[in-house]
Amino acid sequence: MTGLMRQSRYKGRPMEQQTYENVFVARQPIFDRKKNVWGFELLYRHSGNADTAVFSEENEATFKVMTSLSLCPGPDNACSRIMITFPEESIMIHSPYALPAENTIIKLRESFSAQPFFLEALRDLKDSGYLVAVTGYQARSGRRTLCQAADILSIDLNDPEQENIQLFAASAKEHDAILMAAKIEDHKAFDLALEMGCTLFQGFFFKRPVLLSGRKITSTDAARLKLFRIIEDLDPNFDQVARAIESDVSISYRLLAFLNSPAFGFTRPIDSIKQAVVLLGWKKLRNWIRLIILTDMPSPDKTRELSFLSAQRAKFLEMLAVETDRLDMADSLFLLGLFSLLEALLDMDMREIVPHLPLADELKGALCGEDNQYLPWLQLTDSVEELEWERLERSMAALGLDQVGVEQAYQEAIKWANAFFASC
Repeated sequence: MTGLMRQSRYKGRPMEQQTYENVFVARQPIFDRKKNVWGFELLYRHSGNADTAVFSEENEATFKVMTSLSLCPGPDNACSRIMITFPEESIMIHSPYALPAENTIIKLRESFSAQPFFLEALRDLKDSGYLVAVTGYQARSGRRTLCQAADILSIDLNDPEQENIQLFAASAKEHDAILMAAKIEDHKAFDLALEMGCTLFQGFFFKRPVLLSGRKITSTDAARLKLFRIIEDLDPNFDQVARAIESDVSISYRLLAFLNSPAFGFTRPIDSIKQAVVLLGWKKLRNWIRLIILTDMPSPDKTRELSFLSAQRAKFLEMLAVETDRLDMADSLFLLGLFSLLEALLDMDMREIVPHLPLADELKGALCGEDNQYLPWLQLTDSVEELEWERLERSMAALGLDQVGVEQAYQEAIKWANAFFASC
């Protein structure tokens, strides 16, 4: 019998796996010291105003998270480690055993009881190969046992009690645990965490640009942005488009390699851009070209997650437009999402970038933070990614969206972006 159906010592009943449509599951990346994605944390929130019943127990919501592994790359991908918060009861009924030990990190709150029967269940999980992360630890007496069981200790650098941070770092060193810094919101905080000995990092610092005075668009980036303008022509000359793409060796190679990947399943090789236009159609091919140009622009020191997130945002906003019958906005919202992180990708102020983009003035304004009809869509993406639930509810209300539709579009966009990056 699987861990999902083992008997609870608390309630004396089995926990059955169900579908919980009012739970919103989102993912947040975890980075290593080189800013490569080390893994992902899956987090959830259930809505108090959903049509279906609100969860009465936290461990039931955990089941929804456990069925959302498709939000992260597959087991053959090096970035497939998944961190999930498990309530105390779910440890007691052995729920984590439903997930593979080799890539599952069990996250616990330091406030857990640490009673002998709980620690015994935890030791069994560790003996089976699961890693344990503890968050909220403050080196208080009576909690050291739980700290000793931790493979990863998560520290909040925003903790107003600086003494707690130092004690936490010392505890990690004492117990030979990995120190993870959470809520890293800018590059200065990342550097501080590095100095403290942290080796894992969580937060949205990677979406913030490192603005350098006097920085300009490079000739290579200018050429890529010019290519965007060519492909956005409402009545494109396909010979001109083909020549422009083929003149960029990197873009041309990546596009043809992508089109010849198993994802498309063409019976004969695609060996020219014009041939691809004929077989795929211009509208579909243009989206792939947009993505490949964008993902080829960042410097090697930029995390791949930025390009992934740009693609995910583009598809997410496009899907919401289609699902809510805003078909006239679908393409514009795709571009809005695609270009929304250029500031971080190029480490330049967005106002220096938008003159080079083939966008309507209103889209350019939204990218620069101007309040217009497109800005709420960008605010929606930030709210989803950063799990700002109150902001998310305000954005959904302003745009006439419901939580179920937003979650479905979010999950499908991640799967779509995963498929793209797996093929190119």
